[in-house]
Amino acid sequence: MAGLGVAVISAHTIVPEVEAGRLAMLRLDGMPIQRTWYLIRLAGAEISPVAAVFRKFLLDLKGDYLPRLPGT
Repeated sequence: MAGLGVAVISAHTIVPEVEAGRLAMLRLDGMPIQRTWYLIRLAGAEISPVAAVFRKFLLDLKGDYLPRLPGT
């Protein structure tokens, strides 16, 4: 924010700073780094009602749960 430095961090964590112009994103080959997230549970274990609602909530989003960056 002082005009110095470069960092590699999760883009969704800096959306307000990018929108306000306090940070800038560089477009680089090989970026962004893509990762797969998994929702797991212990096989054979009963899932609590709260966990079931949360699971349904996540699955209904179909991966669209992070804020979008300007220009993406």
